[in-house]
Amino acid sequence: MDSKTQQQFNDFYRDAHSQIKDANLVDQLIAVLFLATVAGRETPVSQEIAPYMQVNTFAVTPLLTITTTAQATDSANAASWEFVQTTLTGKAEHELVYQQFIGLLYDTKTQTTAVEVFATLLEIEASYNKDAEYVTPIAINQLLNQILAVQAGMTILDPTSGSAGTLLTLGSDYPDTQYYAQEINLRVASLARINAFLHGIDNEHFHLITGDTLAIDQIDDLKVDIAVGVPPFSLSWNTQNVENDPRFATGMAPKSKADMAFIQHMLYHLNDHGRMAVILPMGILFRGNSELRIREQLVTANLIDAIIGLPANLFVNTGIPVAVIVLDKHKATEDILFIDAAQVGDREKRGQQELTKPAIDKITDTYQARENVATFAQVVSTATIVENEFNLNIPRYVDTYVNKPQVDIVSTKEKLDHLAVTLAALKAENDQLHGAD
Repeated sequence: MDSKTQQQFNDFYRDAHSQIKDANLVDQLIAVLFLATVAGRETPVSQEIAPYMQVNTFAVTPLLTITTTAQATDSANAASWEFVQTTLTGKAEHELVYQQFIGLLYDTKTQTTAVEVFATLLEIEASYNKDAEYVTPIAINQLLNQILAVQAGMTILDPTSGSAGTLLTLGSDYPDTQYYAQEINLRVASLARINAFLHGIDNEHFHLITGDTLAIDQIDDLKVDIAVGVPPFSLSWNTQNVENDPRFATGMAPKSKADMAFIQHMLYHLNDHGRMAVILPMGILFRGNSELRIREQLVTANLIDAIIGLPANLFVNTGIPVAVIVLDKHKATEDILFIDAAQVGDREKRGQQELTKPAIDKITDTYQARENVATFAQVVSTATIVENEFNLNIPRYVDTYVNKPQVDIVSTKEKLDHLAVTLAALKAENDQLHGAD
């Protein structure tokens, strides 16, 4: 979505929220977006819905009537229909907002897609509600997609999928991709279902599980080609019932920080040639105690492929800097690539950072080339990591200091003295022409 169109949606939301002051406005607009997408496709209820989804004929009452029977006639999207039915209101002021939203979708239909509108709505929600779920910026999803390079026929897992924006970005070029998602928040899980529908992915290819990923492994036998995740950062978790869980055989993450537990869960569900990328706070790279012991085993087993430091303030509702940690169960080299991309972000309004397409390509090209780049990337042997006691902090290996040319003090003084003499001569000449004050 171009910046002009995105601003249109931001302005619309601000005005609409000011008008009706409804905390659930984003959910309502997503419900309308879902209905608009249904109306434009060949589904069992599309012909019934289509007449009421036009700019001039939008009417919420008959739409709500249709949703009561839609679950039976379109059982594959039953969860989405339930979300629509429980979200939309028939209040006059709400219906006016829905009509305006349909008009905005119509005006921008040649510039944007339903998937982009969905992602934009969630980013808007996060910017207005600091307690909202983490929303992964679209640019980060694009970076993860380029790094993991999903191929046809692959299976992909996201154990903390949220609304599935990150997961569904991967493998979107291949209709036979199998997606496995897990989400603990039921409202967000409903959004994931709708997001899959907006992407054109049916339930035969999109498998969603609800529940606590770490507490009980509901996908015990599943082994995938790719795992990806942006878990909640440094989440507290209950370790009491997982002492003998094979996922955590390499050690138990501290109760106050589940970051390493998510890595272990994802790694456990990779097949023998599987790869994964997870975004976590920088502290995971150098904190001690049990996390150090787990890091030691990951390095010793030659599982860590690359560590990429990203700029701070990329996420809407947290400013902490994060790292992309890439693991590979079938590595060809015994080293780790470190990339310091902390300075590649473009600063947006309110101090927000954004990864541009050139920045994403620079990181991806460097990752694929796997070569040293001055002040940006360094390939480090496992032996060196061991010498550094398994500390994976990026500045320890990538020197971002730029040597400035030394100043010739003698030559510079001579030039300044010459300039002083010249200035004095010009002043004397000026005094003679115009008379001294």
